[in-house]
Amino acid sequence: MLVVLFEALILELVKVMPVHQVSQLLSVYDHKLWKMIKAYTETARACEDFSSVEVVGVDEKAVRKGHDYVSLFVDLEEKRTIFVTEGRDNKVVADFVDDLIAHNGNADQISQISCDMSPAFILGVEENLPNADIVFDRFHVTKVINEAVDKVRKAEVANNPILKNSKYIFLENRCNLSEWQNQRLEEIQLSGLNLKTMKALMIRESTKLPLLKSLINFSVSGTSGRLIVVSSL
Repeated sequence: MLVVLFEALILELVKVMPVHQVSQLLSVYDHKLWKMIKAYTETARACEDFSSVEVVGVDEKAVRKGHDYVSLFVDLEEKRTIFVTEGRDNKVVADFVDDLIAHNGNADQISQISCDMSPAFILGVEENLPNADIVFDRFHVTKVINEAVDKVRKAEVANNPILKNSKYIFLENRCNLSEWQNQRLEEIQLSGLNLKTMKALMIRESTKLPLLKSLINFSVSGTSGRLIVVSSL
């Protein structure tokens, strides 16, 4: 009984602490903790049932400095991680589908998958989840648009000194601008310089219309299909 209680304590601790810290706290070797964690994880996963999974999110995470990544798949309706695998290429989606099927899931049942704009993820979805609409969330869409606006600003700033020190004026939402930033933006607008940066800002602002779903065509590095952009900016 004491062993079971001790292992239960360890499992609770590793939820909120690095394993190495837990090993130091309890004076237990790291490898023994990892062996125990792996055993309990495999036992728990063997009982998983993914037959009701329909909406999935996938994202990558760096596991250490350098270029070592893992991809995490989440059941967005139940808000739980259901699969983790090494890598971030299109093969990780195939690995997810294999694991999904092994736990009573059905690839044809996946209706939506949320991911970033990685061509590898998009290709993996096209190859393995034929009925899934690809959803780009607000964060990733905004990030790409902001990068494009700033690229235009940088191209113009050398010949238009009025744009110096104005980066965040064009990246912040207007409601978040300070009084000084609003004055600077008005000054730029009234300059009469016909700046491409201002046109880019107008395009950025147009993407913030209260559209909950926009069904559009896409083409990324040779892949093509349809996606849903979810936005409530």
